[in-house]
Amino acid sequence: TASSSTPRRNMSSSSPITAGTLTCSLTNSIISPNETAVITPSGYICTKRLLLTKLSENGFVDPFSPTNSEQAAPALYEHNLVTIKRNFDDKSKNTASYIPPRPPQATSMTSLLQLIQNEHDVLLLELFDTRRTLEETRTELSQALYANDAAVRVIARVCVERDDATRKLSERPVPVPPPPKEDPKPADTEMADVPAAKKQKLDDDALKSPDSKIPDADLEIMTTTWKSFSKSRKSNTKAAALVTPPPVKLSEYTEFSSKSLHRSNKPGVTHLSVSNETVTTAGVDKSVICYNSVESKIESTVSGTKEILDMECAGGYVVTARVDGVIVSKGDDAIGKPLLLEKEEAVAGVSIHPTHQYFVVCGVNGSILFCRLEDASVICNIANASNEDGEAEVKYTSCGMHPDGLIFGVGTSVGTIQVWDLKGQKIASTLQGHTSKPVRSLTFSESGYHAASLTSDAVILWDLRKIKSIAVLPVSDDKEAVQSMAFDPAGKYLALAGGSKVSVLVVKDSKKEPLVVKDCKGDRVGWLVQEDA
Repeated sequence: TASSSTPRRNMSSSSPITAGTLTCSLTNSIISPNETAVITPSGYICTKRLLLTKLSENGFVDPFSPTNSEQAAPALYEHNLVTIKRNFDDKSKNTASYIPPRPPQATSMTSLLQLIQNEHDVLLLELFDTRRTLEETRTELSQALYANDAAVRVIARVCVERDDATRKLSERPVPVPPPPKEDPKPADTEMADVPAAKKQKLDDDALKSPDSKIPDADLEIMTTTWKSFSKSRKSNTKAAALVTPPPVKLSEYTEFSSKSLHRSNKPGVTHLSVSNETVTTAGVDKSVICYNSVESKIESTVSGTKEILDMECAGGYVVTARVDGVIVSKGDDAIGKPLLLEKEEAVAGVSIHPTHQYFVVCGVNGSILFCRLEDASVICNIANASNEDGEAEVKYTSCGMHPDGLIFGVGTSVGTIQVWDLKGQKIASTLQGHTSKPVRSLTFSESGYHAASLTSDAVILWDLRKIKSIAVLPVSDDKEAVQSMAFDPAGKYLALAGGSKVSVLVVKDSKKEPLVVKDCKGDRVGWLVQEDA
């Protein structure tokens, strides 16, 4: 008996084969003597009639070729088939009377019934699978039709809105600008008649005009610094993260040094700033002291007679905001004259630009002065009494500079935070999340991804990439109220100081309670992290 596993024989169309039974590789049944048996080039024996029918259905492709082959299936035509001629004995020459023998499993009535039952079961199972496939296909088709219908509705609505907006825009009258007024008097002649004192005042007013812009040369310096910092910030943050201790180690921190710098009859520090190894403090005694923490010596002292409102040091410069003006000093000497805001406006805060060439003064009534450190001069007034929140009583209460130098944050008296784009000199966005209480403090992480703001009832951690708050930490408004905030150089922790304790918030786990690092005597009013801490 020859089957589908029979190896390929080398034969021609006239090669006879010994009489016997042949099994069709397509149907796995015995080939009747009434049918013509053929063999394919791949060595499979089939009934010629069935094989030709199969080839006509699949486009004359060899049905026995591997289905997972990367190569194309070979073609198979009728002339490629080899006919098998079978020789029967004299008794079986009459092929019409030949009856193929039954298979062994069909030799009894019981076996026949079992075969019929098996075939019936197979048909029922196939019918079940077909029905289930039909239901799945109907479900997928209905979902696809629903999605298509929804998409068509959305597109139709957008088209209607677009057409409506186009129609309104076309109907809107185009304003015609008025013709320029002719100046009957040349500018030089007109200014020549103005007294020198009044001319200086006009120059100062023009300098403080809301239309003033940062010069292109200064913007170029700021942009170059931003590009340089952007390239190295990621590597610097990774390097800082490698030496940053895990949260469990923070409780092991201890105080190893203490230094009293200000007058003993008026003790107390109101502001704290760190630049490299220099720690600068502003005290109740109205003096500013720069202390070298490595050499353990005082580098400079600047005394004054008015209360200190804010202070920041960087690049060897110290910018101090007092009631009587903003003073820039380097060493023991002040640079230039104190800067005064218009109409005796109080100072809300000062920030030194990362280039260490500029600084920003933020006024309570809405002024933002962009100034030069070298000569303590005002370059321009970015905002003058601007009120983006739509409230008449909005005041500026705090400010902070982003580490890339092109973003400047301003806290307001209604709890909002204005994020200014210094390159475009406009408000890029407004952060809203606090209650209507004033923003006391605002700080940015060195990575540039996060910011933190403080009011009397909450500390909010912001994600600047998504422009939204990621954590709100309620704080008390009593003697334990938070007074100062600072990120570590890696941007992993946010430290909070106030009352008699210092606590640390893990930025990634900002939903958890802050870790209390140290309970100590006296009120904490300042807290900063040095570069290698």
